[in-house]
Amino acid sequence: MNTLQKRIATALATGSMLLNMALPVSAASYTFEISGNGSETENDVEFDKEDNTSVFQTNESNIVNDISVNSNTGDNDVSDNTNADVVVKTGAAKVYTTIANQANVNEAVVEACDCESDINAKIVGNGTDSDSKIDLDLKNETAVVQDNVTDIENVVEVNADTGKNDVNDNTGGNVELRTGNVVIGTDILNVAGYNTAMVGGGEGNGGSSIMLKIAENGSDSDNDIEIDKDHMTSIFQMNDTSILNDLYLDGNSGHNDVNDNTGDADSDPILRTGDVTIGTGILNEAGFNGASADCGCVLDVHGSILGNGTDSDSKLDLELDEELEVSQDNADEFETVGEIESDTGKNDVNDNTAGEVDVVTGASLTETVAANSGGINLFGSIDFEWPWE
Repeated sequence: MNTLQKRIATALATGSMLLNMALPVSAASYTFEISGNGSETENDVEFDKEDNTSVFQTNESNIVNDISVNSNTGDNDVSDNTNADVVVKTGAAKVYTTIANQANVNEAVVEACDCESDINAKIVGNGTDSDSKIDLDLKNETAVVQDNVTDIENVVEVNADTGKNDVNDNTGGNVELRTGNVVIGTDILNVAGYNTAMVGGGEGNGGSSIMLKIAENGSDSDNDIEIDKDHMTSIFQMNDTSILNDLYLDGNSGHNDVNDNTGDADSDPILRTGDVTIGTGILNEAGFNGASADCGCVLDVHGSILGNGTDSDSKLDLELDEELEVSQDNADEFETVGEIESDTGKNDVNDNTAGEVDVVTGASLTETVAANSGGINLFGSIDFEWPWE
């Protein structure tokens, strides 16, 4: 990361939009027991528990930066002077433009895996012809939906000019034209569409145990334990990003005219242009999805049917469902259009009388760097850095 990126990253960090949802994990223990009831009794326990956690994060951003900069120390006209030294020295033209756009950041931490829950169900010691039933229905659903729609348009027009000077038709004296340097620096950083979701808080390995027991019930008893336990985790992450960078940069210290001047025999017309330096850096980063579902539940199941009377009917029915769904989608479109002109030439030194003509043009240096990064999906251990970190 260069100095520019670090500088912009610091600015972005102060304005980042983060939504952090943390739900603490609570240890739950459920104990159900039907015991010591008399003959021909009918005993039922029904327990229905449903936990729903939903996180919806949606961002829609439309950013337009339209910048026009004109810096001019040129376009000077020194003409038709008699018996005078003509000296034209223009100052430097420096233009620095920095655009930093950050949009659409969603972060969700949901520490709700329902791992640390213990279930203890017993039908013990009930009388002859008793009818006992424990029916448990446990559901835990976690849904995280993160959606970003971003449209960024940067239009930058910079004109920096120290040239286009006219020194013509002067009589007598020395003629000297020196233009200043032109420096244009343009940096654009676009960061958009960042989603991270962590379900389970990254801890995992929660302990859960299920203990089922039907024991020592009387003859002809009917004993049932039914448990339906569902755990569903869904993560949906979507990014739709469109970025357009349109640049027109024009740096000019040339296009100078030193013509038709008449001086002393030892006078030398001098034309020296300054340097033109144009540096452009464009960094686009869009479309990152990172998700982890680190519940890691450790489940211990113990079931026993023992010591029940003659002709008893005993049943343990246990149904455990674990479902994980992760959907990550990126649609990124980057377009960078640039026109860069750096000019120290196109100078005219004609029809001057007396002396030697000295024409020295400055250096023209143009450097353009464009970097695009997009469409990154990670599932599992999230270890990723973008500039604001």
